[in-house]
Amino acid sequence: MNAELEMELLADIDDEWMPFWGFHTIVSSLTPEPVSPEDTAAVIESLFRRGLITLGELAWNDVGWERWDVPVEVAMNRIAHGHNGKCGYLSAPGLEHLMTTEVVRADLSPLGERRLATLRSTA
Repeated sequence: MNAELEMELLADIDDEWMPFWGFHTIVSSLTPEPVSPEDTAAVIESLFRRGLITLGELAWNDVGWERWDVPVEVAMNRIAHGHNGKCGYLSAPGLEHLMTTEVVRADLSPLGERRLATLRSTA
């Protein structure tokens, strides 16, 4: 992942928890080739594995956010196939459904905050 894409994603996540469609929009806008939902998921997984983001979902009552305390494989399976009644990118009937799914939300980790500060200082 190039530094421009990484900084844009981390900066957007810093403003507010980001859903899948937010990732897809940014990745698509900064990548010259067409971007599939699988490509977007790979970017999410890369940031998650590097410890730059945490993943979770809106709380059951839509107030607040609940962090997932699961292995990366479980988190990525939820994002792909859906979780708690929300569609994943593989289970969505169409791309337009990914615009509204709340299957996942991402937040910056402390390491992600430090990485964003470093990227901003070198930009």
